[in-house]
Amino acid sequence: MKEIRLSRFQVMLIVVSFVALLVVVGLLAYKYFSFSGGSAPSPASVASEVVSSAPTQGVSEEPISLFLVKLNGKHGYIDKSGKLVIEPNFDLAGDFSEGLAAVAVGDKWGFIDTTGHYVWEPTN
Repeated sequence: MKEIRLSRFQVMLIVVSFVALLVVVGLLAYKYFSFSGGSAPSPASVASEVVSSAPTQGVSEEPISLFLVKLNGKHGYIDKSGKLVIEPNFDLAGDFSEGLAAVAVGDKWGFIDTTGHYVWEPTN
C-alpha cells in the first residue's frame, strides 16, 4: 500500500474544515432541538416557520403561469393555454421569478413584468 504524505497546510485545512463542520452542526442542533427533555420540532413545523418568515409584500398568492417560447429566433411568453401573452421581441430571456423576468435586446439586459412592460429598461 502506498503511503500518502500531507503537508502541514493540508493537515491544518482538514482540521479547520472539520471544526467548522462541527460548529455548524452544533448550531443547528441548538436551534432546532430541545435539550431540556422536550421533543424536537417536526420537519413540518420547521418548514412552516421558514415559509411563514418569508417576505410576502407585493407577492401574488397565485403562481405566475407564463412560459418562455422561441418563435422565429426571438423569445416571448405564453400562458398555460398556449395563448401568446408577451410578444417574442427578445433576443434572450429568462423565466419569471417574483413577477420579473430578465430579457436581452442585443447586448443590453433589462427586466419585464408579467404584462411585458419594462420595469428596468435594457442597459449594458
